[in-house]
Amino acid sequence: MKNIMSYFPKDTTQFYIVGVIAIYIVYKLLQIIAVFATSFEKEIEVREKYVKPGKKTEFSVIDSEGNTYLIVDRLILMEFNSGDDYAMMKEGGKYKVKGYWFRFPLLSWYPQIYAVEKV
Repeated sequence: MKNIMSYFPKDTTQFYIVGVIAIYIVYKLLQIIAVFATSFEKEIEVREKYVKPGKKTEFSVIDSEGNTYLIVDRLILMEFNSGDDYAMMKEGGKYKVKGYWFRFPLLSWYPQIYAVEKV
């Protein structure tokens, strides 16, 4: 019976490279699972919209119930038009949105919208 350590690369550089790649793959798989596990589709009325400045511009909208959403681009969903979606949305307008994620105040997480359609 082989020792479990015999399956790992002998060179530490190779070991770290394999480790980083494995962590990245697990992270991406968890992202994909999270998108489908927390997905939603609903109709909202936009009360307010704003752009959050910073290193990465974030498009945000607040609905009539006081919920905040981020409008995002996502490679895994092949959605790359967050700027167009944000520009199309008008305050007081009603929209059917598709999104995922949830509100977690401790880490400033918000539900994320990736598709918008005017109602």
